[in-house]
Amino acid sequence: MFTKPKTKSSLQNAIDRALIDITGQDPATAKFTTSVDQIVKLHKLKETESLPRVSPDTLVLAATNIAGIIMIIKHEHFNVITSKALSFVLKLR
Repeated sequence: MFTKPKTKSSLQNAIDRALIDITGQDPATAKFTTSVDQIVKLHKLKETESLPRVSPDTLVLAATNIAGIIMIIKHEHFNVITSKALSFVLKLR
């Protein structure tokens, strides 16, 4: 509903300027070819820039959850759950 207006990065501004620069030019000219090459390079830079980054906090949280699951599984492997312990587990209704 309420979205932030997206501001263009300097990389996107450079792409826009290059596209405006080649508008109306003859495709056979050397300037057109070099401008298109620059646009291709800028688009490759934009793709690498816009890759989503994983937060270090998320990585730590995922690692601790996996470690906890492994610890529970190892404990259940070495220490068998007795019948009295199973009474503490909630039963499905």
